[in-house]
Order: sequence, then C-alpha cells, then structure tokens
Amino acid sequence: MEDKTEFVITRDGRIFKRRETMEEIDPGNALQKAFTTAVQTTTRNLLELEGHGPVHLVAQQAENTMHVSVPLNEINFRTTFRAISEGDQKDQLYPSFAAKSSTETMMEIPWKVQDAMAKQDATMRIRFHVMCRPHGDGWYAMDHYLYAFDGRGVAYKLPFANLFDTCQVCMGEYNSIHPNLLGCVQKALQQFRTASWNADLFKNGSDIWKFVRFKAMEKGFDTQPILVPWTTMCPKVNPAFLKFCVV
Repeated sequence: MEDKTEFVITRDGRIFKRRETMEEIDPGNALQKAFTTAVQTTTRNLLELEGHGPVHLVAQQAENTMHVSVPLNEINFRTTFRAISEGDQKDQLYPSFAAKSSTETMMEIPWKVQDAMAKQDATMRIRFHVMCRPHGDGWYAMDHYLYAFDGRGVAYKLPFANLFDTCQVCMGEYNSIHPNLLGCVQKALQQFRTASWNADLFKNGSDIWKFVRFKAMEKGFDTQPILVPWTTMCPKVNPAFLKFCVV
C-alpha cells in the first residue's frame, strides 16, 4: 500500500492538500486475460539459428499463438526436372513439378537464393514462417508459410508448386510436435526440406525456368541467376495473409 500527498494551489490563491491511497491487488487470471488479450509482442533477432540466420518471434495473446519467422538461404527442390532444349540455357535443368502419379525420376537439388539473385539489384529475402501453439506439455505447428520480401519489406508469393495463394505451404500432414518451441520449428524446417514438390497448386509451368535453373557441374548443380526481375513473376501478398511474419 502506498500513500500519496499533493498540495494544490488554485487560481484564487487557496491551497488544498490531496491524499491518495494506492493498494496493489491480484486481478485474477480472468481479469488479467481480459486486459492482455489483444497484446501482441514482437521480438526481433531472438536467436541465431545455425544454417539460417536471425529468427524473429511474434507472440499473439488473442489466439495463444507463437509466430516464428526463419530466413531461408536455400530451398531444397525434391521433384522432377527437365532440360531446357534451346537458347543460351540449353541443357540446364529446371523443376517440372510432375504430378504425384508420375513415374519420372525425382532428384534433390538445392536452389541457393544468393546465387539466384546474383544479377539483380533488388534484395530478395525469403522467410519460412511457422505458426505454433501449446500442445500438452509441448508445442505443435499449426501452419507453415513461405514468403519472399523485397528491399522495402513488401511480401510476394514465389512462383513455385505447393503454395496456396495465402502462401501457406502444402507439404503433407504436419508432424511438428515437440517438447519445446525451437524443436517444433526445427522439425517443421526438416519436413519442409524433405517434402516433395509436385504439380499441386502449380501455375507457372511455361516460364518457371526463368526463375529456377540449374547447371550441371562435375560435382552437383549450380544455381543459375533469375533471368527476369524477380518481382515480375511473383504476385504481391495480401497483407491479411502475412500472419504476423516479421522480415
């Protein structure tokens, strides 16, 4: 309990003494929740995730949800590929994202963002976004999203398969339950890395080679630069679909 005393001088010269008593109370869980339900806390650079970079976190009280944003330096394409048959890119490979029923051979080739952007002035930053909630004594991933951002922080949908218009990633049944939040995110990343890319939701079959190409080397494949300004092949994302992703 605290007592507070103030002396007040009015315009006509009279002096008054004002006393206030403040007593701390326990509001209880229900009242505290009512006051904090709309609170949203953003923490940038919460930690450095090996192989990725700084992780950002948004805690959303209203939905009891943690939104974790992880930078991606490369995307592993586990899918079918075809060779470009003409032009300066002859014999280079691009992902064909065949149907699930296809009998074509599947390969895994990592697409490296820095190499893809080697000839462009714009800065493309790709972030994998995971929505997590408490689950028993641990955490589970509700949804996964994939966003690309330009230098101004405007979000775009990449011209790949497996992406809904909301940028939610379709990669099979989620299997990201883990005792702690970081482990949940790491499981989601592992599932994303090993997931197959197929024709589901794919809309850019005629020109995907302008965006994603690989050149066969003595050992492995090299990511080739994007041939057009990257934002011309990526629709902007409605801000309502960003799901509290921080870039």
